[in-house]
Amino acid sequence: MALTKVSTGVVDMSQDTGGLVIAKGTTAQQPTCTAAILGSIRENTDSGVNKVEVCTANGGAPGWQFLKEAGSSFIPLTVDYLIVGGGGGGGNGYGGFPSGAGGGGGGFITSLSGGSGGGSSSESPFTLTVGTPYAVTVGAGGAGAVYNASGAIGASGQESSFNSLISKGGGGAKSYGGGGQSSGANNGKASGGGGSRTSGGDSLSSSPGTGTSASRGNNGGSGSTSSPWCGGGGGAGGAGSSPSGNSAGGAGKASVITGTSTLFAGGGGYQSATGGGAITPTSAGTGNSGTNGTGGGGSGAKHSYSVGYGGGSGGSGVVILRYPSAYTITFQTGVGFISSTADLSATSEKVTTITAGSGTITFA
Repeated sequence: MALTKVSTGVVDMSQDTGGLVIAKGTTAQQPTCTAAILGSIRENTDSGVNKVEVCTANGGAPGWQFLKEAGSSFIPLTVDYLIVGGGGGGGNGYGGFPSGAGGGGGGFITSLSGGSGGGSSSESPFTLTVGTPYAVTVGAGGAGAVYNASGAIGASGQESSFNSLISKGGGGAKSYGGGGQSSGANNGKASGGGGSRTSGGDSLSSSPGTGTSASRGNNGGSGSTSSPWCGGGGGAGGAGSSPSGNSAGGAGKASVITGTSTLFAGGGGYQSATGGGAITPTSAGTGNSGTNGTGGGGSGAKHSYSVGYGGGSGGSGVVILRYPSAYTITFQTGVGFISSTADLSATSEKVTTITAGSGTITFA
């Protein structure tokens, strides 16, 4: 039914298909809001405003207030993340020869403040789309060097990834006969494994594995010609130490993405370790493994003059996602996903921690 034509200098309702045209003007042109005009509406045309306002008392003195949009607000799907590659395996101990060095920590990539590994800047959060599949992979830690192999190298950790970002695994460490496996710029790994003495009775020490800022890691510690001979693996927060009675693994980096500060991607140590890496046994024995879900490097074995021991394995990596609680993650395809989700009620967010598996996820 057509509207009856009503036209004044303020209201034009002469058409039945158009919008209602109301008074408009700048803030400077506002009439004084008094009891006599309560309920009046107008459009404020000031630059950057362009909102409808109403003259209202609102429980107090009359004044102009902007009208608010009814209904629920759209919450963008903005996802913060921490992506850590698997840690490298530690070097072996071989009979009368020096013990193995520590493995390197995995790469550390985050969108939270504080920066990524190797001194790199933080990345930007992802703005994702509901229903679109996104790829996720959690890298396994590298196996430690086997106990009875001369100059054996611990395996490098595998890479973790989410969407378009890849976090490399840490480099493996060596026993005697050469340096820790090169990484970073040379092999595309994260932090390098530690170096060792080249062989029993040899006067040469080996070079450590390398790590770069681009790979979100740091160098391993150099080997030495004197006890304790072996260097610590590099970590996301710092290089591994060279032997000085205490070859610590490189420091990891802390993240509060889960709501609690936790260290990740520390290097494995010869006699001690920091930042999530493993500590070499205090008495002769197999190296300790890095903690799974942190990307810590495995430690080297402590040598014995009669028995050889293997290096510790690197810890597996992790992918942690933090997103608005209005959304839910569904694991669409893939094998071996292991995950848990927690609510951060103080920030109206959820955190999903994925500690194993490879495939795709979607948000709903």
